[in-house]
Amino acid sequence: MFERIVIPVDLTDQHRAAVEMARDLARTHGSTLTLLHVIETLDVPFDELKDFYERLEEQAREGLARLARPLTGAGVDVEQVVRYGKRAREIVGFVEEQGADLVVIGSHRPDPEHPQRTLLTISHQVAIFAPCPVLVVKGP
Repeated sequence: MFERIVIPVDLTDQHRAAVEMARDLARTHGSTLTLLHVIETLDVPFDELKDFYERLEEQAREGLARLARPLTGAGVDVEQVVRYGKRAREIVGFVEEQGADLVVIGSHRPDPEHPQRTLLTISHQVAIFAPCPVLVVKGP
C-alpha cells in the first residue's frame, strides 16, 4: 500500500515519534523510507553564505545518519536527503517529484488558546498541500 514514505525532520526530538511510526509502517508494508531535511534559506544570495550552508549541510547529514542507523538496523530501507529552500514548499515539491505514497510528519500539539498559530506550522502546510495522504504525529 505504501511503497515510498517521506519523513520530513528538523533533527530535533520532536520528530522521534513520527520516525518510529514510519518505521512501523515500513516494516508492515515493505516501504522505503526517506528522511528529508530542508535547510531553510535566507533571502540573501546563496553564494554569499556558501560556507555557512555547507556547515549546516554537514550537520544535517550527520543528524540524518544518526536517525537512519536504528532504522536500517531494524531492516528498513532508508534514504537520506538534504534540500535547500523554504521548508513547506520544498517538502511538498520533493513528495511530488518522488511520487511518495505517504508523508509522516511530526507536530506539536495545537494550543487551543491560539489556534491561528497552528495554521503557520510546517506540518499543517504540508498536510494541506501534499499530493498524498499525510499522517501528522503529535508529540508531547
